[in-house]
Amino acid sequence: GLFNVEFTVPAQFFDEETTQESLDETAKEKGFQSVTLNDDGSVTYVMTRTQHEELMSATREQIDAGITDIVESEDYPSITKIESNDDYSVFKVYLSTEDVSLSDSLSALLLYFYGGMYNSFDGTPVDDITVSFINGATGAVIQEGHSKDTGG
Repeated sequence: GLFNVEFTVPAQFFDEETTQESLDETAKEKGFQSVTLNDDGSVTYVMTRTQHEELMSATREQIDAGITDIVESEDYPSITKIESNDDYSVFKVYLSTEDVSLSDSLSALLLYFYGGMYNSFDGTPVDDITVSFINGATGAVIQEGHSKDTGG
């Protein structure tokens, strides 16, 4: 619409505890036009364009902070930098090694989640999020992963 934005977030972003009542509270608290729990567990939001812009800005900040946390975490010692495109559907993960460790590869799951969340909230769901692991010294792609291959 011209003044409102409507988008549906897949069920995977909510837990079984999500109820219409809790969503109604969220809608009232945030001033959204409506938040509807669908039969398949997905949730449809209707909000003003301004509210949506604020939501997307906050989502970008949250994702960027999450990416920084990955880079700075001791859980991923080989990751030196992560870059993404504007809609978080393509990530480049730079490593200080020539091999992708198990912990490095697990970071892809977080990046798949971030990309899926951003695009769902933006009303532009994507079929695939790509994560490329790159040797930071040579620039060579070591391994590439795709969210569509996870079955989720």
